[in-house]
Amino acid sequence: MGATSNLLFAPFRLDLENEQLWRAEKLVPLRAKPFALLRYMAENPVRLVLHEELRKAIWPATYVSEGVLRVYLREVRAALEDEAESPRYIETIARRGYRFLAAVERVTAAGTSTPIAGATPDSSTTFAIVGRNAELARLRGAFAKALLGARQIVFLSGEAGIGKTTVVEAFLNEAAERDQVWIGRGQCVEHRGESEPYLPMLDALRRLANHADGAEVIETIRRHAPTWLVQMPGVIDDAAFSELQKKVDGASQQRMLREMADTLAQLSIHRPMVLAFEDLHWSDPSTLTLIDLLARRTERAQLLIVATHRPLAILPGEHPLRVLAHELAGRYCEELPLPPLTLGEVAEYLGNRIEPAGASDAVSLEQVARSIHQRTEGNPLYMVTLVSAVLGIDKARASNVDDQRASLQDVVDRVGRIVPGTVREMIAQQFSRLDADDQRLLEVASVAGVEFSAAAVAAGVDASVTTVEERCAGLAARMSFLEDAGDDEWPDGTVSARFRFRHALYREAVYARLTVGRRSGLHHRIGGRQEAAYGDRANEIASELARHFEQGRNFERALRYREQAARNALRRSAPREAIEHLSGGLGILGRIPEGHERTEHELQIRLALGAATQSTKGYGAPEVQDAYEKAGELCQRLGETPHLFPALMGLWSFAVGRGEWKRSLDLAKKNLRLAQGIAEPAQLARSSRALGHVQFFLGRFDDARENLERAIAPAADSEPRLDTFIYMSNTGVEARSALAWTLELIGYPDQAIAMARQAVSLAERLGNVADVIYATYFAAVLYGFRQEWPNAESWSRRTIELATEHGLPYYVATGTHLRGAAIAEQGRFDEGLPLMQQGVATSHAIGVEAGLTGMYLMIAENSMKAGQFRLATDALTDGFRFVKMKDEHAWEPELHRVKGELALEQFRRGPSVKGVKRGEKDAEESFLAAQEMARAQGSRKWQLRAAGSLSNLWKQQKKKKEARQILSVACSRFTEGFETTELKAAKSLLEQL
Repeated sequence: MGATSNLLFAPFRLDLENEQLWRAEKLVPLRAKPFALLRYMAENPVRLVLHEELRKAIWPATYVSEGVLRVYLREVRAALEDEAESPRYIETIARRGYRFLAAVERVTAAGTSTPIAGATPDSSTTFAIVGRNAELARLRGAFAKALLGARQIVFLSGEAGIGKTTVVEAFLNEAAERDQVWIGRGQCVEHRGESEPYLPMLDALRRLANHADGAEVIETIRRHAPTWLVQMPGVIDDAAFSELQKKVDGASQQRMLREMADTLAQLSIHRPMVLAFEDLHWSDPSTLTLIDLLARRTERAQLLIVATHRPLAILPGEHPLRVLAHELAGRYCEELPLPPLTLGEVAEYLGNRIEPAGASDAVSLEQVARSIHQRTEGNPLYMVTLVSAVLGIDKARASNVDDQRASLQDVVDRVGRIVPGTVREMIAQQFSRLDADDQRLLEVASVAGVEFSAAAVAAGVDASVTTVEERCAGLAARMSFLEDAGDDEWPDGTVSARFRFRHALYREAVYARLTVGRRSGLHHRIGGRQEAAYGDRANEIASELARHFEQGRNFERALRYREQAARNALRRSAPREAIEHLSGGLGILGRIPEGHERTEHELQIRLALGAATQSTKGYGAPEVQDAYEKAGELCQRLGETPHLFPALMGLWSFAVGRGEWKRSLDLAKKNLRLAQGIAEPAQLARSSRALGHVQFFLGRFDDARENLERAIAPAADSEPRLDTFIYMSNTGVEARSALAWTLELIGYPDQAIAMARQAVSLAERLGNVADVIYATYFAAVLYGFRQEWPNAESWSRRTIELATEHGLPYYVATGTHLRGAAIAEQGRFDEGLPLMQQGVATSHAIGVEAGLTGMYLMIAENSMKAGQFRLATDALTDGFRFVKMKDEHAWEPELHRVKGELALEQFRRGPSVKGVKRGEKDAEESFLAAQEMARAQGSRKWQLRAAGSLSNLWKQQKKKKEARQILSVACSRFTEGFETTELKAAKSLLEQL
């Protein structure tokens, strides 16, 4: 043995002389290159060993990509039985290098041992690229501002191949040289990016979670952004994931946006963060909304966002990125366009690749540079591709790229033979010089995507994953078409390297070569392999599987994954992306044979499309009406089957939102008949609640009570979601909330308040945000019914806060109206009336007209009290119009009563006694009409109010006996609630009489 023949790190021993790894007395097989990698790491423990240092130490004459390093590192970890997530020996420092963690001793043949301290790297890594120093300087300047707490956003734009990614890579490598910097990267992907909500942000979060300090990232997300953590399966254990999913189910986009903004602010308090989003022109709308929010936040944050995109001028006029860039330009972000390389910059690049001019050279470097610059117009990708082709780089498998040099005359001779018109033609030339196996591999890779897993490609070429990894790593090492992109692990345990095409143009050029038949077959095989690998978790990649199966012409599976992708988008509160998938699903339907199953699919898609469009454009949008009308036609074709139930509920909810109470009644009755035929408790409860809800607004309070009480069944409190496309709330909460209103109006105020509290308690226990907002709003209105205005104001404030946070504009509008009423009823008319009018205007704007009669009623009453009689008259006119137009009779008795009160107030202020008499007569007629209507409805509350108004009028007319009689009868009908505001006021009036 030599003098230093062993390195010890318990329980392993490296025999340096024989290049063997031992565990105690057992030999652990390890190939030569992985052994060399392990030896270098063990000889340099503790400190960070950069990727570049490893390359130079182990492959001094060959370019080796990070992907190759990872392949060998995985073999080393397997030999040491080490895990990347919780390393004992080798720690990965994301995008920088590795650190050997174990204590190492050098042992001589004589048995002496010496601990090894971390050595100093032989050279520091510098990052420089040709022609982009100005852009890098501006990025450094933006980062410096971010370090001072001034958040920065930089849009790096330019045509395909201009070098956007190269600039970002160089800048991130520089930033990574600083200690304690969070660096997250996200890639928008063509075919997936536009329809996968938050794809680049989730990509960046996963990378941050895999950072050496990833546990801190995960914990911060858990505390501040639980709605995001449930979009990252595998980051936390299954039990915690399932529990968290229940808690955040139903969260809105506004909540998700706020949580991520808070999380990034929290992470960047003590540690700067750089987020890089590439190819933003392929981004989903939700990610652009997030960037908009982050740009406009005013609190300090050590945050820099760098986003690349193609020129805005080539994007469609309505493209959301164009809108965002225009709104943020100047004030909130910095635009950094990348120009083509100049002639001098091309010459600089060539000077590093070509031998200097000699005495025998008839041409100069400048002449060669001018020739190449003219052909490429300064496009870096085209230039590099052309120069590589001229120098024959793609054939130089074993040599270092930087050492491939040629004389100027050689270049001139070769350029004369290589004159492609475009970069695509140049790529085609490069491709033609590859061997057949590499060509076939790249064709399959182009089907897998711009970035892909070696395992996916292996399914398409019928080769082992190891073989594909080695061939891809070889192409990456020669800078031919590919570069490494990390590692990938599928749920079935498959682990492989990831690679990406050097540019999207490379992938597009190769993909275009495939015949339609071969392309289709490969999509189907790759999709099938990924589907099998993900198993029960295939829904996580539904968008990608939908694309593969659609291109693979397996339309039934494509449709299933389109629908699932839409569900995923809705779960992320991203309705626009859901609409895109649903619209795509409608396109696929035409490829599926006609029949009952196809009709059911279309029905579900139409209903989901209606619900998603409602949330983006409001009830009144023509697209919403179109979706539901077509769903109604499909219902008629299906007949009364179990599959009709969710369809009818969707149509019912739309009709309710529009305040179409007669149509709602017909749908509710049909639904109830269907549920009775199925005899399923949850559906019976839901349909009974729907019928009771409609009957309340129609003013049929006794019928409403009966059906709402029937809906409150044990099964309703824990009912399963029958279809997340349609049902976003719990029947038990909804029925109790509506029953509380009903009980109040029919004269059971104590039971009413108890029922409202049950509804709120159940909603909070279930944890569904939609339920909590629903119960909160209904409780607020109940306090308004009871004239407990401080409580009404408090609960309406809570409604507004929750609805604003979770993006429910209808409840923001109705909550604002009720808050205005509560403020006005407490005497602050100037403050309250504008809020009430704002609530009505917003309701009209979003197309929701349910309950507008009651809203107009409160405006009329408070306008009258404020002396604004014209406004009060207009509001009453609108209220009566809605009663006639919508059959919304629940508040009709009150409209007549307030009409009478307004007549009294107007004529009492008139100039003549005759006018007063006329006003009193009109008022009496209105009060009597209110009394009769309330009696017919079974509303003791409205009867009491009408009796109170009549009693006051008759008291003034000296008809005390009649006044006492009518009020006494109204009060006698109550058996509870004697301490409520109205009954106490009635008792006081009776005593006066």
